[in-house]
Amino acid sequence: ILLTQRTRKRLKQAGYTAQDIPFLFQIFDENGDGSLDLEEFRRMVEFMKVGFHGHRVVELFELFDEDGGGSIDDREFVKALFPESFYEIYGQGNGEELEEDTCACGNVFVEDSNFCQMCGAKRPSPAHEEAQDIGASPKMPQTVM
Repeated sequence: ILLTQRTRKRLKQAGYTAQDIPFLFQIFDENGDGSLDLEEFRRMVEFMKVGFHGHRVVELFELFDEDGGGSIDDREFVKALFPESFYEIYGQGNGEELEEDTCACGNVFVEDSNFCQMCGAKRPSPAHEEAQDIGASPKMPQTVM
């Protein structure tokens, strides 16, 4: 969590926004597979001059490479660091409402995770959300005049 917050802060201090990330990933994706391996990621971070070197770059890479596949894409990066901008950049994709994928702290839940990467809160179950929706807006009987 601290590394995520520190990274977001350093990116903003260096003048980078969430909208810059897809373009940067495209530039540094040397093999054109749509994602960055560790070496491509290291070159991008060094180019960005955000003050991460050596083991910190590896630690940051591993934070975003949740499945351990050895690569990360711009969507994972943006979703973790700039959750409030994710749908603005990529659209909603699966047609779900933004609120269903957003934690109370404002972070967007990672697709295959049941816990918020920012605050650790558990993702609400769909049945729980439906019960809240029903209780939150009771239908008032209409009177005919």
